[in-house]
Amino acid sequence: MKDQSKTKQTLIQKKSSLDKASEYAESIIDTVREPLIVLDQDLKEEALVVIGNHSDSKYDPKVADAYLKLFREKGYQLEGK
Repeated sequence: MKDQSKTKQTLIQKKSSLDKASEYAESIIDTVREPLIVLDQDLKEEALVVIGNHSDSKYDPKVADAYLKLFREKGYQLEGK
């Protein structure tokens, strides 16, 4: 009976920790006001096309232009592969 009580208390504590972590993650996501640009080496070209096509509607045009210039004109490469 004592082991069950201890296990139940441990589970309650872990659930509480998970709930707090989930709330924290959601609060971060809720503060993002503009779409995020996440580039992946395998999808870089496709991502640059999307950024270029949606620079007025989804992304701040100045930021989109800076990304496009950085990768296309300046030859910036992503690390990794």
